Amino acid sequence: MGGRMCGHMHPWRGHAGMMHKMAWLHRWEHLDLSDAQKEQLRQILFNTKKEMIRRWAEVRVAKLELKQMLMEDAPDRMLVEQAVRNIGQKKTEMGLLMANAKLDALAVLTPEQRRELHEISPHTECPEYGHKGGLAGALGEEDEEEMGEA
Repeated sequence: MGGRMCGHMHPWRGHAGMMHKMAWLHRWEHLDLSDAQKEQLRQILFNTKKEMIRRWAEVRVAKLELKQMLMEDAPDRMLVEQAVRNIGQKKTEMGLLMANAKLDALAVLTPEQRRELHEISPHTECPEYGHKGGLAGALGEEDEEEMGEA
């Protein structure tokens, strides 16, 4: 299994999954945010989680179909290559979704709040999962494994 296991039930393999990389959004509790900012961040988190679940399911289905192709007596090399490229493209799209969510969330913050977020220790525990996170965790500095391996 990919990632270090944390004991929390994730719908993806280990906590190296991309969704854990969003744990930094929960750091808003350490910032002095307005109610409007909190709502914007909640909406970004909700929408991104929802879309990531959809895309994760697409990757899982594509991997299942690839496995079936490879079990055929004479797999079509072109179809197999196309399936592998399709999986890679879906994973790239998931990475872009995460990057855009982070940029959207940072745009909600004032320059002072962004500075404060950068100063929060990467060893601060994620309240949702009990993981270490902070901005370093969000940037993947804490866990270099493949993002979102399904």
